[in-house]
Amino acid sequence: AITVTEAVTVEGGSRLFTNTFGAGDAGALTLTAPELVLDRSFLQTRTLFGSGSAGDIRLNVDNATLNGRISASSGLIGPDGTILGGDGAGGSIRLTATGTVRSAGFSNGLYSQVFGSGAAGAITVQADKLALADGAQIDASGFGPAGDITLRLGELSLSGGG
Repeated sequence: AITVTEAVTVEGGSRLFTNTFGAGDAGALTLTAPELVLDRSFLQTRTLFGSGSAGDIRLNVDNATLNGRISASSGLIGPDGTILGGDGAGGSIRLTATGTVRSAGFSNGLYSQVFGSGAAGAITVQADKLALADGAQIDASGFGPAGDITLRLGELSLSGGG
């Protein structure tokens, strides 16, 4: 678990992640901070090969700007579309914000995806306001069963394909 008293900024392709490459599960990722900013970067738990499951992600913030990807996924797809491995489940993602969560840009947002036979994890967002724009997504999908998406919000804004 990571607890920070000031803002957390992950930028420029940086990653904070837990991965597994076999039968074991990826570790959980828990972050508590007043503000989280992702800029072209990732927070990720993942199983790449084998039957292990992705770890869960728990984020507790006041505000979040997600111009990057938060992902709890299982499996891997090769450049030719072939599934290369990973039969474990996707991890769940829980984002709790007392203020606003913003995500903008194609393929940015929250993802629990499975590229194998496992089930995608659930995604829950609880915030005063959630704003998705310009292709940002919340996605709990895959080749196995899809995960649930739960939004508990005061306000929701979707624009520009978000």
